Amino acid sequence: MKGILYLGAVAVIGGLMVSSSAQSLAIKNNNPGNLRFYGIGWHGEIGESKGFSVFDSMQNGVRAAYVNMRTKYYRDGVTTIDELINVWAPKHENEVGPYVDYVVGRVGLAAGERFDFELQGVEVLAAIFRYEAGQEIEVSDIMEGVAAA
Repeated sequence: MKGILYLGAVAVIGGLMVSSSAQSLAIKNNNPGNLRFYGIGWHGEIGESKGFSVFDSMQNGVRAAYVNMRTKYYRDGVTTIDELINVWAPKHENEVGPYVDYVVGRVGLAAGERFDFELQGVEVLAAIFRYEAGQEIEVSDIMEGVAAA
């Protein structure tokens, strides 16, 4: 019979040992938005792992994601959650529908409704981080990263 056997902080699932403390790539890379590595030279970017940027701190990963989202909003006119997620996490890499549904559920806006970057940008970004990283990012890390942007 297949099942899950828990051994303290480790679970055995289908013969594989899985640590409950396993971290997502976004967390390991201090890159909560899972920004792809393009050699942009973000502040605090120290390399790449599996195609994603690696940052020296969570705050610098947050800063880069915030600057990226701000640029998409103001320069590129990406002003709805649906537009943002389709650019942030394109269809050829992600299930966009559930991603959009998650973010709009967290923020309380319709997918095609324009969000106000100054009032709701950090909330939208926090929802993206939760979806990408698989866990909440510390509020202090988000606030420090945004303040540094």
